[in-house]
Amino acid sequence: MKTTTLFEYGPICSGSGDLVRIVFEIKDSKIVTSNVFPGYNTQGLEDKLKYKTVLQSAKLLEQFDFDCSAPFSTTYCFLSVIEKSFEEPLPIGTQFMRALINEFSRIYVHLLCFERIATLFQFSPVLSTVTHLIKEVNRLFYLFEQDYSLYPFSFRRRFANDIKDNMKSVLNQVTKVCDYLEKNLLNNTIFKIRTVNLGLITKAECLAYSISGVTYRASGGEWDLRQSKPYDSYHHLDFKVPVGTHGDAYERYCVRLEEIRQSSHIIMQCLDALSSDIPIQNEMGNMFFKENLDFKSSASLMTYVQTVSRGMSLPQKMMQGRIEGGRGETSIYVSIGEDAYSVNSFKIKTGSYYNLQAFESIVRGHVYSDIAIILASLDINMKEVDR
Repeated sequence: MKTTTLFEYGPICSGSGDLVRIVFEIKDSKIVTSNVFPGYNTQGLEDKLKYKTVLQSAKLLEQFDFDCSAPFSTTYCFLSVIEKSFEEPLPIGTQFMRALINEFSRIYVHLLCFERIATLFQFSPVLSTVTHLIKEVNRLFYLFEQDYSLYPFSFRRRFANDIKDNMKSVLNQVTKVCDYLEKNLLNNTIFKIRTVNLGLITKAECLAYSISGVTYRASGGEWDLRQSKPYDSYHHLDFKVPVGTHGDAYERYCVRLEEIRQSSHIIMQCLDALSSDIPIQNEMGNMFFKENLDFKSSASLMTYVQTVSRGMSLPQKMMQGRIEGGRGETSIYVSIGEDAYSVNSFKIKTGSYYNLQAFESIVRGHVYSDIAIILASLDINMKEVDR
């Protein structure tokens, strides 16, 4: 006799890394339907950003990125949107520094995904290896946050030699860990049995759900904003975009591993470019830093005070833009208030939002024990969804 049962999954889910509640209808051990109930991490970020200046918004977004385990990603997108409204070009040194930080963020996001799957499978050696590297990358982000926070148009200072050495040391570890993961995780028989042909999604379905990032590329989609529509310094950088064919959980991890390698290659190119004295500041960026002030000029001092207290006077009323984040495309829409200084409306969309949309169709037909693996392979961070 066929029976139908309702099961609840959550509210804590190691696969998604955060709180999520899902109600499944299961018939003969197979999932028939599922309903996801987000809202357990709601932070009201978009409301908090209203009536804030550019600098205030950047600081709030920086904290949001760290909460979502994707450091500087949304902040980078927001500042890119603001800068496009001006005719002032971004210094090439600043472009390389931002690309470097953004690629470290991508590595961090993918490593967390491997950490979750190692936790689910209880592969202790893999888990300890990845966790150690995550701590090393996180230590770099602490240094970035202290001395190299993102500002419009420029950085406060260049990367010091000691932090460059730290980056190269971490990159050497990244290369070794990638080889280790390929040998001990991706080629592991148990891992293949549990992930091959699991959570299949086609290229057409990805397009229907507006999915981007690793999930889309693992399904055969050749689309990466860094190459398709290059921004900042990415047109100066040489790298490959890994693309799969099958679109299952296993290929999503294969694509992630290759993206970590390519990000390491990009970072090394950025470090080589930054070895010369290329400019990292311009006239627009100088106004944010007190050390660049001409204290003999009252006009310079007043400009600095106005910039810090009131923010930048923005030339456009509506702005939008997007970048390639670690979990897919991150897009931001900003509406500026009548005073031309503060944000009137703010909308954020990240890759996790679209992956969650497709989860119901992806999980249909699978069994209950597959849920966590599918969630981990999609890398859904609920804090990004519950803004």
